[in-house]
Amino acid sequence: MKLLFENWRNYINEEVDLKSLNSWKHEDAKEYAEELIETYGEPDILAEGMALWNGGISEFDSVYVKDESIEHCCPRPHRDYVYSTMTIDVPEELMEAVAQASESIIVDQLKNEVTARCADIVANAITLGFVQDLVSGKIDPEESGEEYERYILETITPDWFKEELKEADDRCTRIAKRKYDVWPSAYASGAVVRCRKGEIWKDLKEDDSEDELSDEDKKELDAIEKELAGASKMHKSQSERIGKITKEGHEGECPSSRKMKIKIKTLNEKKKKAGTESRKESSLRDWFGRKGAKGKKGGWVDCNAPDGKGGYKACGREKGEKRSKYPACRPTPAACKEKGKGKSWGKKAAKGKKK
Repeated sequence: MKLLFENWRNYINEEVDLKSLNSWKHEDAKEYAEELIETYGEPDILAEGMALWNGGISEFDSVYVKDESIEHCCPRPHRDYVYSTMTIDVPEELMEAVAQASESIIVDQLKNEVTARCADIVANAITLGFVQDLVSGKIDPEESGEEYERYILETITPDWFKEELKEADDRCTRIAKRKYDVWPSAYASGAVVRCRKGEIWKDLKEDDSEDELSDEDKKELDAIEKELAGASKMHKSQSERIGKITKEGHEGECPSSRKMKIKIKTLNEKKKKAGTESRKESSLRDWFGRKGAKGKKGGWVDCNAPDGKGGYKACGREKGEKRSKYPACRPTPAACKEKGKGKSWGKKAAKGKKK
């Protein structure tokens, strides 16, 4: 099998040489693949639309760049195209915490592998280090989203990651190093790519100070100033709508992240609803162990039989006891007061009508 793999790899590399990168459709992915080749040598596999290194890059099991550029806005806007994989056993109970942290963390529970996808291997190392810390208990699962954002923004790399990529000493790189506090980072690298494509910093000179603005930036600020002047007359209802959105914490969030949070919030609400007094029994032992009528008796209570002392009589009637209404049994006295309960307890349906 190993020989077969080697022959297949040789066949691929013979048929597709490094010039095949020129046919890639996404410039940012292509440039990063070339950067890795310059730093770590030719990939083990160079197929159409993918360059893969099996080991040899830091402690990653594998690293591969795909001819794609996936828009990703969390925690800040950037694009993804490089994947890094490591062996990490993520237990089932932490899967939700991983999902809350980022959509770019891919977990294969069958193989005990975790793959991070981002704009460079630095960000991927941070992501995989974050997952390791989550699994080891260093991170509270309830705070996984906030902690992951902090790891990325503060560039908290794991101890095992010692790599530092060589950056082309061109105009765009020098400007990016001056403008970004953290270097290297996914955002700085993305800005360099955009600069090289002529999308940003066209009129910005390398010796410009941080506070000096280009003519394009000044025009944009003037337009914003005019918009703000008009916004001062904003209606109260509009202000309240904006306040509601920001209060919910949606500002700057990815649509996909917002959907995930809404889904998790809905599930939690369903769990709470399912945990009402009348739905907590899971076995006969729970049933008989319930706090029922006052005194030493256990079991359920009859909500249609008040005992005159603020409670209810036991669901089961004593020998010879008669009650005016049909029993409406619930696990606890508190369950008798649940919203929507008791409106039709002990009442008979009218003829020809169903309850």
